[in-house]
Amino acid sequence: MSSDRRSTLELLGLPKQFGFLLLSLTLILLISPYVGGTDWGIFKVPQFSLGTTTVLRWLGPLLFLAGILLFVPWRRERGKRPVSATRAVESDSKYRLQTIEEIVKIEAAANDMHIDGLQISDRLHIDDLRRMCTKVFFPERSPADVCGVLEAARAKAFTRKYAEPKEDEKLADVSSIKMDNLKPWHVYFTSFLRELGVQDPNQLDVLYVGIGNGHSEEAFLSRLHSFRAVDISDEALQYARRKYPQMTSFICPAEDLEPIRNSSVDLYLSLRTYQSTLFDRRGALHEAYRVLRNGGILVVSVPVMFLRGNGEVLAGLIPPGSSEPNMEYARKMVERIHDYLTILNFRDVKTDERSPFEIFLSARR
Repeated sequence: MSSDRRSTLELLGLPKQFGFLLLSLTLILLISPYVGGTDWGIFKVPQFSLGTTTVLRWLGPLLFLAGILLFVPWRRERGKRPVSATRAVESDSKYRLQTIEEIVKIEAAANDMHIDGLQISDRLHIDDLRRMCTKVFFPERSPADVCGVLEAARAKAFTRKYAEPKEDEKLADVSSIKMDNLKPWHVYFTSFLRELGVQDPNQLDVLYVGIGNGHSEEAFLSRLHSFRAVDISDEALQYARRKYPQMTSFICPAEDLEPIRNSSVDLYLSLRTYQSTLFDRRGALHEAYRVLRNGGILVVSVPVMFLRGNGEVLAGLIPPGSSEPNMEYARKMVERIHDYLTILNFRDVKTDERSPFEIFLSARR
């Protein structure tokens, strides 16, 4: 949740349906001393003995009140600190308007899949969610139906968050940012590519995975004569297509680059995507390994700069359930991606923090 307060139901990890059932039972106990034995259509009020009825006259209201309190957000999440106003990303930022988790749960509920009680952490990816829903929560529904709902919900979430061009640190005038000797984003990025041996990307087959609307990388992408790009949001790709007529685009997830042939890519780019909620980093890197040619280069990044309206820089990555960027959390995320690259047999795996905008990772196939 985006709030730092949760109901008792959520703290206990219980679904709302269970809470409603308990509340209904306490309501029946509340009214039974007065209308016992009557049939209300949706339920019949039981007739209790005189002794039990006497007890319920005072116990019933207490039980009913306890049932209501299950839904009241009355307590802070354990281990969370109140967010400092000077460290928090502002409330009207695209990063705080609504979380991916919230949107996915709303979209799933609209298709009769209620997963409100499920906590979606940064390590729970889309394949985990598919398995839990098909095998545990909704085994009576066809796996194809469940997976289709979840994929569409995730695509809708990314569309709502990132399809339209909004504020972006990489597009801000560096003179307005309170940081000494700051250079434009593309200066750090192109110097990093040159150290990897990419002097002229127009000599390479470039694939951009998770391009979104593509606006924040305009300084680099506009110089390419041609490139391919994929994203799960068709609406986001529509913005990118208008901006980059030289782009060939495909609607597909990073974890399944089905339109891209084996060994057909020289430079795989995925900037500020691998930290995303419900993103299967390991699955995406399997696909990166498949589509890269031998010797091909992979470059991914994790964002570590957020701006407040006064130009103040907040360094780090925002953990789930928080609005405060944290640099330690960002480095742990980068470390996990680095480990996956090593495990999956990529070579020359490197981490680079030259850019204040993002941490780069690179590797060779």
